[in-house]
Amino acid sequence: MAVQRESIENTMDARVVLAEDEEDIGLIVKTKLEHAKIHVTWKKNGNDAWAAIVAEKPALAILDVDMPGIDGFEVLSRIKGTYETQDIPVIMLTAQGHEAYLGNAMRKGASDYVVKPFQPADVLARVLRLLAKPAAKASG
Repeated sequence: MAVQRESIENTMDARVVLAEDEEDIGLIVKTKLEHAKIHVTWKKNGNDAWAAIVAEKPALAILDVDMPGIDGFEVLSRIKGTYETQDIPVIMLTAQGHEAYLGNAMRKGASDYVVKPFQPADVLARVLRLLAKPAAKASG
């Protein structure tokens, strides 16, 4: 427990952009992260998520694959293909559990891949792990 508390303290005030069009899932993730003192900008489509990522340069992005506007893979490609955002770690959070989707996400530069349904504590642990890495701290 002390390790998790230390991780939370080291990542307090970090900024995360969450792209999730499902209200209940977005609310669960946002609430879990905010309890850990992580600031969350929640967008419900890919276009708004990309705009928020460019504007805020968050420490991390969490992207659904299937959402209105541009999909999560396109947002991921834009993040990794843009100099100002290429170092932002990305967690894909999706119902698409097929190996092809996972492989595609990793080839495009995703840092992690979580399949729905998920445990909120697991998502928080993955976020904390990525925020604790030096590259994440530099971009946040």
